[in-house]
Amino acid sequence: MRDLTEQEAIEQADSIWLDCLQASKTDSERLSELEASSLDQDEALAEIYQLLAGGEA
Repeated sequence: MRDLTEQEAIEQADSIWLDCLQASKTDSERLSELEASSLDQDEALAEIYQLLAGGEA
């Protein structure tokens, strides 16, 4: 087994921290974030579609 580089160790620590933060959220908090993310993606897709159709965003 090899030693981790400093960057790899930082990335793994960040990943573990984010996992801990996510695990500490309630189901309703997770669902709210998922809904907000979905709405953001829908808006971005609508903007791209409008630009591709020759309109302004």
